[in-house]
Amino acid sequence: MVPKERPKILSGYTYVLHTGCGKLYVTVNGENGIPTEVLARMGKTGGCVASQIEGIGRLISTALQHDTEPQYLIKQLKGIRCPSPNEYEGMKVTSCSDAFAKAMEFYMKTEVAEDNGHNKCPKCKTELKKVKNNMVCSDCGFERAD
Repeated sequence: MVPKERPKILSGYTYVLHTGCGKLYVTVNGENGIPTEVLARMGKTGGCVASQIEGIGRLISTALQHDTEPQYLIKQLKGIRCPSPNEYEGMKVTSCSDAFAKAMEFYMKTEVAEDNGHNKCPKCKTELKKVKNNMVCSDCGFERAD
């Protein structure tokens, strides 16, 4: 399967998450509220931690470019624990993997909020409707957590 071609311009947000290893800067870029790539840097560290973070970002981006649902990736990464969880300003980050999941969630919620309630389905462009805690497309069945 060939990945989707990356547009020349993507918009996104960079989130600073405090992990047990230090500050993790996660940039989530995408279109229509759906992340398409994730890039990250860890403060001033290098070596093993930096290579693992780069690897996680590449794997997430590759999965997104092959149409893996972001919510599936979030579910897989969220809550993974390392020996040094961190809590900062009331937010607990249990690992760098958990920080990636949180950044993707923040991105999706921010994009929905900025759309002022006129959320369009990224697949068929039909307006999404809120059902329980999800935004759902009545035409194609697309669904994402609200």
